[in-house]
Amino acid sequence: MSAADALMSVGAVGAILPLVTQRAMARSMTIAHCSMAVLMVVMVVTHVPQWMYAIAALGLLSQAFQMVGCTAAGRARRLCTVDLTAMGALLLAMPSSGTSAVSSLPSLGHQHAANSAGLPWGPVTVLVCWLAATILVSISDCGPSRRRVAISSVLMIIGMTPMAV
Repeated sequence: MSAADALMSVGAVGAILPLVTQRAMARSMTIAHCSMAVLMVVMVVTHVPQWMYAIAALGLLSQAFQMVGCTAAGRARRLCTVDLTAMGALLLAMPSSGTSAVSSLPSLGHQHAANSAGLPWGPVTVLVCWLAATILVSISDCGPSRRRVAISSVLMIIGMTPMAV
């Protein structure tokens, strides 16, 4: 198991953590966390082709739009929406996500870390914004479960870091 796979495994744990720690969770949040966990496990285990990441990104983004439309807007739901949106944006920003070497998608004009001297700015920007949004949402509310929800998001950010570097 490579270091990237280990980090993505940490992200899968972060996606599963709310399912284990929260007593009652809305069905849409359960589906969202399960889909994020499955995606991260699949990235570690199977090394799927690039076009599957585009489909997964669109699925995550559609779940995020569905979560925004829900009437109950608790902290956990807001963080889940941020996680879904950022993970989908990161997958779209890096069509050669994970460790797959398939080049079935045309280049979108960005440079990957393996081909350039520096980091790609798009995915790094998504990670920084994801972290900033997580911090803002977690400090905007008070409550005893604030740390668990924020820890889950931070673990997913750590898990998606190999996508940007």
